[in-house]
Amino acid sequence: MLIGIAVLLVLLASDKASSRTPPIDFAVVGQQKCGTSTLWANLVVNPAILAYGDKKETFAFNGDRVIVPPRCTIPLETYIKPAEQQRAAAKRPVLIGDFTATHFACSCCPGIFKLLNPKLKVIVMLRDPIYRAHSRFVEQVQMKKLGNRGYRQPNGTEVGFNASRGFAAYVHWALPQLEGCVQRNEAGEDSPLGRYLRMQCYMFDHIFGFSMYDVFLENYFRHFPDNQVLVAYMEDMAEDPLGVIRKIEKHLGLPPFAYDKSVGSAVFNAHGGYGWRNASASTDHAGLEWVSTGPADEDKGALAEAIERLRAFFMPSMKRLFAWADEGRIAQVPAAWRSVYGRSALDLLLGGSDPDAEQEDVTQPERRGQASSPG
Repeated sequence: MLIGIAVLLVLLASDKASSRTPPIDFAVVGQQKCGTSTLWANLVVNPAILAYGDKKETFAFNGDRVIVPPRCTIPLETYIKPAEQQRAAAKRPVLIGDFTATHFACSCCPGIFKLLNPKLKVIVMLRDPIYRAHSRFVEQVQMKKLGNRGYRQPNGTEVGFNASRGFAAYVHWALPQLEGCVQRNEAGEDSPLGRYLRMQCYMFDHIFGFSMYDVFLENYFRHFPDNQVLVAYMEDMAEDPLGVIRKIEKHLGLPPFAYDKSVGSAVFNAHGGYGWRNASASTDHAGLEWVSTGPADEDKGALAEAIERLRAFFMPSMKRLFAWADEGRIAQVPAAWRSVYGRSALDLLLGGSDPDAEQEDVTQPERRGQASSPG
């Protein structure tokens, strides 16, 4: 494994470009449960865009929760050849894109993608991190997968957690394990090794770890220049789907396509209709409501305590995103994010800079400008 990584680093250090056509032109790398399925369903309507393979996700270099860690050592021929055949079969100029949402929370994926195409256009979809974590939790409970054993992830029922205890109980059970990983590995250290260890802790937790966006985005910034990485937000997609699509078309160098009026009228892979091709009618919240997973979730006091714990946990990561947005490295974040994550607990207690501001209720999406729950 170490030899393979060393060889990859040597290859990446070379500036010599390949003369062959890259297998893919762009990649929507994630994040999981941030609207990538809805984006995929809308973009592939454009005849200039072709999704790699015959499904929404390839899981080529990083699978779903059951098959992590990343598998970047697969023979690349198995990825390159099908793309070449697909491009030839199209018989028209197309941009081929990989839409695998687990390629974001992946330590080795940016390096592999740069090797495959140094000029790759990267697209990242993000959403409020608490909402993303809750959406994944609800999905896993409803699909009866939460208790399944994953790599380096204990079976919840074996260590005292039962999914029927609800989201708040899961926060108090799982979050200390994630924090413990960071502490054990001294991964809070601001060094290349510290950041890498921190990323490893987060990438093995698909509920909360996958919502620590800064470490994974920074990993892509280390491999691609800022102008090749576009960050978009699910909240914006819910409010103005065509506007987000136009930004992506511009990022890919495509002229505006004449989509029909159905763009944004449905969300995909959402609560009530999981599956890449399963569409649900968009509501005023674009399909995202705070979904209860059982009677335990009706305890508003416990839920509020759990959410405040998550808010504090995600705040440092979010503040890095705010800084990158202010520097122009990424698009400006939704205003609600700054309201929730830009203020300390003391600020909230004292009313912050706006003593008349009403405290946000994260379980009420209409009060936070939240978007839906698609994958």
